[in-house]
Amino acid sequence: MYNSDVITEVLPMGREAILLDRVTEVEPGKMGRGIKNITITELPFKGDKRTKPNYPEAMLAETIGQLGVFIHLIHPENRGKSTVLAKIKDFEFFNHVYPGDQVELTYEVIKKRETSGLGIGTASVNGVLIAQGEMIHFWE
Repeated sequence: MYNSDVITEVLPMGREAILLDRVTEVEPGKMGRGIKNITITELPFKGDKRTKPNYPEAMLAETIGQLGVFIHLIHPENRGKSTVLAKIKDFEFFNHVYPGDQVELTYEVIKKRETSGLGIGTASVNGVLIAQGEMIHFWE
């Protein structure tokens, strides 16, 4: 299991841009599982006056993308390399995520080339699928 300190060390963006809270399982370059805890104090909810605000779908997709980057960069030979989420493809959202939810994330690489990879990411809450889709990453 990898906590926020390790995630911050591995991912290339600054701490304030990291959405992924914990990585619970990883096979470097192949698959990973992680956790995103949704709290009412997060930036998207600041000033939100709705009685039941939901977490933005784009940020949920980005969190899954960060898991995909993490499973590539955690491999020792890839440390320090540049990796970007290049495309979110055929992504579907089936339900909303709310403050207090713990989102379980998965990412599996289904095609890998020398400088790119295609993966499928999912998000679920209490075993109920919230979102899924394909993502393309590029690296150097």
